Amino acid sequence: MRNTFIYFIFFLVSSVSGFSQSKDTLLNMVLSKPFFYNLIEGKNSKIYAGTSKGVFEIDGTSLRPYDDRVGYIINNDKGLPDIDPDGLRYYKEKKYLHLLPYPEMDREEYHASDGNFFYICSGGRIYIFDLLAYRYSYPNHSFRTISKDILGSYSGVYLRGKRMGNAIPHYVDGYIRQYGDRAFICNYELTILEKEAIETGKLDSGSTFIQYQLPEKTLYNDIFPSPSSKYYYVATANKLLRLNYSFTQDSVLFSHKAKDAPVGLIPENPYILYFFADKKLFALDHLSGKIGYVLKTDMPILAGLYHEHQVYLVTASGLYRYNSGQQLEKIADIKRAHSIVQLSGSELVITSDNGLFLFNLASRMLSAVIEGVEFNRRALHREGDLIYAGSINGLYTINAKDFPMLIEKNKLTQDFSANSNNTKLLLAVVSIALVVIGLISYVFRRKILEANKIIEVLQVPKEAITRAKIEDYILNNLSSASVKTITDKFNMNAPQVYAILKPDRPGTIIQKLRIETLKKMRSEEKSIDEISEATGLSVSYLKRLKV
Repeated sequence: MRNTFIYFIFFLVSSVSGFSQSKDTLLNMVLSKPFFYNLIEGKNSKIYAGTSKGVFEIDGTSLRPYDDRVGYIINNDKGLPDIDPDGLRYYKEKKYLHLLPYPEMDREEYHASDGNFFYICSGGRIYIFDLLAYRYSYPNHSFRTISKDILGSYSGVYLRGKRMGNAIPHYVDGYIRQYGDRAFICNYELTILEKEAIETGKLDSGSTFIQYQLPEKTLYNDIFPSPSSKYYYVATANKLLRLNYSFTQDSVLFSHKAKDAPVGLIPENPYILYFFADKKLFALDHLSGKIGYVLKTDMPILAGLYHEHQVYLVTASGLYRYNSGQQLEKIADIKRAHSIVQLSGSELVITSDNGLFLFNLASRMLSAVIEGVEFNRRALHREGDLIYAGSINGLYTINAKDFPMLIEKNKLTQDFSANSNNTKLLLAVVSIALVVIGLISYVFRRKILEANKIIEVLQVPKEAITRAKIEDYILNNLSSASVKTITDKFNMNAPQVYAILKPDRPGTIIQKLRIETLKKMRSEEKSIDEISEATGLSVSYLKRLKV
């Protein structure tokens, strides 16, 4: 039996709530031969399919013959598959049609899961989904910053999933923080939300929220309350301010002249507020109010964390550790890193333009949790056991207990790739040996000629992968294009893709092509549903987008 496998490498963002509310699905493949009638989950937890070629047991992504009988199947008294004596049964639940192409189409749908995979049988095909150990939500939204109840993205600020009104900035360039009964939205003004606004979403200027601005326009990057609860420390584009709790008086504690290097806060130490500006780290003593210079790094500091008398700093080249009285030490190489939070007493989570990583302080081991995804700076937050990480294409929610599973899957993928490369090398050696044997065998002249043709083909250099080819692929796969689909298509890693597309980023190019396609289709008076399907942009987002 030959199966037709159709591979998809795009996310389908609806969660499979019937099996696990914390898991999302990634379409792995589609089986289209033989014709699939239906599928069931046996009492032995195995999955079976009734097909035009008999009954098959589904093991992961493979089919194993079980019974030669043809037809729709049901569970018998023993919980094993049997042919349905009533023949065709039109299954009306249709619970997961939204995961399939053309979800509005009226059709039958059968589904089952073995815990690792989720299966849907519809229209004679079986769709096999990987069950992911994380949630992926808000597709096609680029998230800039995250707090307990509020998300900041390029397409708006969301309070518990609902976009906030026009009184709130449409996007944010600084952090969103929540302390006590207040929330702070840092942008080119400081927006302070009181308890009622956070709980109800009601926005009444001067009552449920206020906006604070300095005389000169500046970026408010971050904010943190002092241990005494008398004032807030506010980091701007080039200053560290002290602002009273009534937001009526501020004073400048520190300023610098570096461009494009907002002041950043490292607030975990109860006695000292560490903060950074460009490549320099400083320390402010809460009691005396004095500021001291600590150290200088080779690259601008992008984020930091204080843990057990040590300061951890993130730059675009990796993770550093500073212990008072000792020199700065680089402890992990992470290209294009930018954000950090603590997962446990000995584990740190770091995001970058190339993925999300876990660093174990005890073993000094760096492990990939999610690879090939471009995460945004400032868009990393921990709330209890959950890690929230905002990417250029959506929000990832990961439970701390699932980190080992994700790390192990990445290792298996890497091992498989290594083994695959070894297999290819072995096949290449064997092929060359066969060609040599053919060349010295004058009896089989026809085979010698064929071998020579093969050698000529092998000697032709591999066609170069260019920016134009990547852009052409993106344009032809616009609705599903991402860094991961590009790396899978061209068999490259993310840094190679970035090098080819330099100085632009893949996400920037994808968004640009989506907007260009949107404009073209609007000029052609295409429907909003057609535009959404072609560009991958959600209908709700398109309704708000003015281009």
